[in-house]
Amino acid sequence: MLPFSGNGAVTVTVQEVGSDVVINYTGSWDNWVLARNVSWSFESSVGPFGMLNRPNTYALMEGGLTKQSGLWTQTYTPGAQEDGDFFGWVSGQTTAQVGYTAGDLIEGSITFRETDLATLGFTAGDSGSFSGNGNTVNFSVTGPGVSAIPEPSSLLGLAGLMTASTFLRRRRPRS
Repeated sequence: MLPFSGNGAVTVTVQEVGSDVVINYTGSWDNWVLARNVSWSFESSVGPFGMLNRPNTYALMEGGLTKQSGLWTQTYTPGAQEDGDFFGWVSGQTTAQVGYTAGDLIEGSITFRETDLATLGFTAGDSGSFSGNGNTVNFSVTGPGVSAIPEPSSLLGLAGLMTASTFLRRRRPRS
């Protein structure tokens, strides 16, 4: 199944790396209307509500994302290490770092130490999406022996390469 496509797509990959689980994300919010800046101290986490990275002072837009497809964890788990831009969606709100402007690149990661996908409530090979307010999060879960869902642009490139190789094979003179 290909991820839901929409404006402001952020790609989230949940993957088992050795004895840890790492969530990486990259993309942008296409629709961003600042409601307010918030100063609140709580931990980076993933759970049924969505996910948050680096929550301290952040910008908030009213209106969250609704799961469109796939299985997302129903288990709340705090992260052990964060890196990158503040990003998240929780309880009817979409978040970014203070000063965020629609279309700016958002990227980062959360590491969950000494755990596995099952403990976090994820299933290797699953994928899906959340969307709302002109924004989309596409996610895929990878584990040992399971690779990430390719981006639609990668699929188009692969299709083009296959077409070109077929064309060249047909033109090659026979000896």
